[in-house]
Amino acid sequence: MDGVAGAGLYALALSQWPSLIYFTEPYKLHELLEEESKSLREVERLVFIDLGINPSGFTKLVEQLAGFTSRNIVVEWFDHHLWEDGWFSTLSRIGVKLYLDTSTCATGVVYKYFAKGRVGYEIENELVPGVCAGDLWTFDHWRGGWYLRLIKRRDSDSWRMKVMREIFKGRAWSNSFTRRVEEIVDAELKALSDVRGVVVRDVDGVRIVSAFESDSVENSFLAAFLLSRFNGDIAVVASGDGKISLRSRRIDVRRIALRLGGGGHMYASGAKIQIPYSTRLLYIFNKNAVLDYVAGEVASAMK
Repeated sequence: MDGVAGAGLYALALSQWPSLIYFTEPYKLHELLEEESKSLREVERLVFIDLGINPSGFTKLVEQLAGFTSRNIVVEWFDHHLWEDGWFSTLSRIGVKLYLDTSTCATGVVYKYFAKGRVGYEIENELVPGVCAGDLWTFDHWRGGWYLRLIKRRDSDSWRMKVMREIFKGRAWSNSFTRRVEEIVDAELKALSDVRGVVVRDVDGVRIVSAFESDSVENSFLAAFLLSRFNGDIAVVASGDGKISLRSRRIDVRRIALRLGGGGHMYASGAKIQIPYSTRLLYIFNKNAVLDYVAGEVASAMK
């Protein structure tokens, strides 16, 4: 939701709907730019919103962005994840305009450095603080929980586009949003009442609780449930292909994510773990085989 809201807010402040829109993850970014190089060749500006840096693709990404800036294409990057000093200086040196601020969400960064004074009261006082309240898990605005549920990880790009269109029209909320959240909350309650296949590991006094992601519950809510229900220190929410979300209330999981080739926030990060073929084969007969492997990789990275 944070990325979509930030994109809608940027378009609203610019008074121009983007000619090309892509929804992607940090670890896929350099691959996307490679695949879409022909389509992006003639754009006037290229804007990244709510995307951190994936270390494994950074070198390729620098090469690609240097190609854009050398053709006088404006490249802007709005983000609130933690960056290494070297990333900032390298991208700045090739002409990328960076707007990085860890004190707010990505939508807040777009508002603060680009959209402030260009949008209406509803966007300023409902959308921006509401999205940040959910994304940063502070819930200091009444819409925080609503926005956090409005777009889920597996939602279609058409739904993301619909939400972005509403924001582009200067609307912070709509009746279709309310109906969507009501459906999601009902599904969440059913799913959380029957969470199975949880793997718990105690490593050097740290309890790692792992479970597979749910179609019905957003990763952050599932992780919060795991931390509380199983008295965990680190929650690992995994997919069958090795993509993981890490959450904690006291441990810097970003350092763990970096070890695994990912990144993110201090208490909310993610990565992609390569699952061996033998483990993937075993997964057919024993679903927890992947969870056991993932938990082991997280434990090793933590050490």
